[in-house]
Amino acid sequence: MIGFCLAWLLGPPMAEAVPPRPLIELRTRDELLQGTPMAAFSNVVKVLSRDGRLVDLEPDAIHRWRTLAMGFRSYAPAEMRAALQHELKGRLEVYNTSHFIVACPHGQETRWLVRLEKLLRSFQHYFSVRGLSPQDPQFPLIAIVWPSQNEFLSYASEQGQRIGSEVLGYYSPQTNRVALFDSSGVAGGDWGQNEYVIIHEITHQYAFNCGLHNRFQQTPRWLCEGLAMLFEAPGLWDPHRYADFRDRVNHARLQQFRTCLAQGRKPQSWLRLVNSDADFQRNTGAAYAESWAFSFFLVETAPAKYCAYLKRTAAGPDFVAISEANRLADFKAAFGDDFRMLEAKFLRFIAAIK
Repeated sequence: MIGFCLAWLLGPPMAEAVPPRPLIELRTRDELLQGTPMAAFSNVVKVLSRDGRLVDLEPDAIHRWRTLAMGFRSYAPAEMRAALQHELKGRLEVYNTSHFIVACPHGQETRWLVRLEKLLRSFQHYFSVRGLSPQDPQFPLIAIVWPSQNEFLSYASEQGQRIGSEVLGYYSPQTNRVALFDSSGVAGGDWGQNEYVIIHEITHQYAFNCGLHNRFQQTPRWLCEGLAMLFEAPGLWDPHRYADFRDRVNHARLQQFRTCLAQGRKPQSWLRLVNSDADFQRNTGAAYAESWAFSFFLVETAPAKYCAYLKRTAAGPDFVAISEANRLADFKAAFGDDFRMLEAKFLRFIAAIK
């Protein structure tokens, strides 16, 4: 009965005018949860909490619910900051800016708050000048910065994240948080030894919160990773200091891709990534290199088409598996279907980079 009622609250799936999402309160065995229903299935109800978490509930676990208002809204930053302080139990200090709530060691707050807001502004500017204006995030963006790898791995385990010791940070679409550890311990202006990881994961978080990606669908992985790797280059996260074309090149990823070419990369390898994420399991390094190289080619040579593709993929239905045919159709709608010509232009572009 609960699932049926929540499905009714969701409204018709293809409604022309989207009404405001209701703000509801749910009582489960373990918690009192305020949020909005996103989807209701026979075995799970998906609720977007007011702190940005996507919570999966078994219908039988919901004891009761009530509608609080016909307009869903996030908790205020002060409320989320207080909740995070309580959750972390004094292990880190918690601070906030206009867009971020950052938990980090005492005395390091200034550099983290400044650098994250600066990255967000660079992200907004980069896409605005290319005709795609990112939305303001619906929720304050939470970043948790641990001073050591052991503390980071312990936190990840508490959150149910199965990660290895080689992982330096991650963004979770489920919790909507970034967690990482700062390997530098340096209080200067540099991003530190793991700067690529920091920028990569924060870019994921912002892209999923400003409308470039959709947290509630399976965005093509090459597109997500390619975008995050674009911003690893200083010409994107600090374009005022690094203004040349070469500064927009991710030279580490470029070298990886050229190694793949020398080792006999198959023609149109990007097309397999467009159709499926399977290559990320078969050959992870090559898939990442291809994703950066192809993304960089598209955004540098066809920025309007690239932005149209981002908008199209983000507009897909929530919680619906996207078939290979639909993934390919989205790509063709933005870039056409002359794949042989696209491959030739792509390889010439990469070969010309010095």
